[in-house]
Order: sequence, then structure tokens, then C-alpha cells
Amino acid sequence: MVECTIHTYSGAEYISRGKVTADERKKNSPTGSNPQEMAEKRALARTLRLAFGQSAFLDEDDADQEDAERNDREKQQHLAQRYTEIFSDEEDEPATAQPVKAAEIVEQAHAAAAQRDQALTEAEMRQDELRKIDRQRREEGLI
Repeated sequence: MVECTIHTYSGAEYISRGKVTADERKKNSPTGSNPQEMAEKRALARTLRLAFGQSAFLDEDDADQEDAERNDREKQQHLAQRYTEIFSDEEDEPATAQPVKAAEIVEQAHAAAAQRDQALTEAEMRQDELRKIDRQRREEGLI
């Protein structure tokens, strides 16, 4: 088993491990002939993915696994069926329905804001503004 540690400029530390199993060592492949190097490669790949995201480093094992999943017909059919179940209702609506709904929501928000503003006196509005400014400063770390 090999352990890999990455220290970033932000001070974060990422640690992952890589190993080659006994079954893999018996095979006539790179894992069998160079198990230490394969364990190092796996540890490095896992740590890079953990530190910098999934697309930072993709090793051959992961690429093979993704290809196998992509070529699995049953899984793809299941995913396609789920997609249809989730998004079929949206396709039945006319294309103009979405902007109309958005416009209604915006109008409702404006009406609610106007009602709120009318309910507050000027002094209350000023106090509300000061509270918002203080909250924003606290969130930004200025206070």
C-alpha cells in the first residue's frame, strides 16, 4: 500500500492511498510485474482527483471503467427511461409556457416588495438597510 499527500497553496492537505491486490499481482500485466509502481500511480491519481477535481487526472483504470459503464446497454436503457420519466412533463407543455411562468413569478416578487416597502415607515426602512449592511459586512469579514 502506498500513501500520497498533496499540500496546496491554500494550506489544504489531501491524502489518499493506492494498492494492488494479491489477485492483481498474479496476473501477467503491469500490476503483476510492477505492483509498487501501480500502487503509486493509483495513490497519485486518487489524491489529484480529491484535491483538484474529477477531471484533473484520469488514469487508465478509471477510463476503462467509464468505458465499461458507457457500453453497458442495460444501464443506459435504465438511465434513458429515468430521463424520460423526469423530463417528459416539460416536453408536453408549450415552449412559451416557461417564460410566461417566469414573468408571473417576477411580477409577484415585485408586488410583494412594493407591499413590504409601503408597510415600512422611512425610519424602519433605514434601520432595515443598516441591518442589511451590517450583515453583509459580517459575511464578508469586514466587521
